[in-house]
Amino acid sequence: MLNFINMPSHERLFNWKFWIQWVLASTLGWLLGNALIPEFSIGATIGIAQWLILRPLVSNAGWWIVASMAGWFIGGLNLLIITPPTLETVTGAIFGAWIGLAQWIVLRKWVPLSGWWLAISALSWAIGFSGLVGSPFVGAIIGSVTGIGLELLLRYSKGNF
Repeated sequence: MLNFINMPSHERLFNWKFWIQWVLASTLGWLLGNALIPEFSIGATIGIAQWLILRPLVSNAGWWIVASMAGWFIGGLNLLIITPPTLETVTGAIFGAWIGLAQWIVLRKWVPLSGWWLAISALSWAIGFSGLVGSPFVGAIIGSVTGIGLELLLRYSKGNF
């Protein structure tokens, strides 16, 4: 496990390369998913794009795709059945919490503080769905917020990061 406090100062710097890659992957995944069949494909396209970034860093990263798809599916069902679509920010937070929960199941194997991922995911999707930006930029917002959170969480990882 990495110990952030005892790291040399040059290793404590924020990993901007990882963050930029994560934002680009999330943005491209969102755009590609929207170009296909959004109701079904966004979870898969974002999961695959993010997997490409996680793959060299952690073992068994392929489960990230499955978790992203499952979270997207369960979150989508929740929105259809329970949450009124007029509450965009609340809808985004609930949707993000479902995705975060599914991804947490995978993330907990690598990151001791992975419980924070649920809040990070809920916050990112709440901001993304809030209407502050147009639909093409939702993936960038989600990727920006989750990228910051994941970069910080991976500093305490059990894996290779």
